[in-house]
Amino acid sequence: MKTGAKIAGVAIVLALLSWTGIVLYWHLTIRSAITYFDDHAADVPRPWDPLADTEAFVTIRGAGCRGLPYLVRAIEESKSPEYQRGLSMLVFFEATKVTSAEAEAKLQQVTLLSADDEPAETKKKVDAIRAWWNQHGHLYHQWWRVWSSRCGS
Repeated sequence: MKTGAKIAGVAIVLALLSWTGIVLYWHLTIRSAITYFDDHAADVPRPWDPLADTEAFVTIRGAGCRGLPYLVRAIEESKSPEYQRGLSMLVFFEATKVTSAEAEAKLQQVTLLSADDEPAETKKKVDAIRAWWNQHGHLYHQWWRVWSSRCGS
């Protein structure tokens, strides 16, 4: 009886350590990719286009829904409208991977940032993206499902 409890205890501890390791891995990997975008955004006129061949872009695309909260936060923190526009496109591309009809309907409420937006319009759209995420983010990403890049499916 005691041996079985020890084995179960070890299995639970190993599962928790594995889960924590995966969470930390994706946190550091996604933050690194977004930092790369941020550092190189001024080098190119459209950061989501020329940087599409970079490892950072591949990382964000591979992270799937796990990258959404980081992208939304980066949009809000950035002061560069062009960079915000690129990030908003990445959010849209990741969110459209979700196959839920409810999630798809909520996504239609989001308006992408445009190069023609005035600063006040950009702020309004960034606030709308944040509000959309705060209200409906759970449809696209469940933070505890770190093993899947398709959380909302």
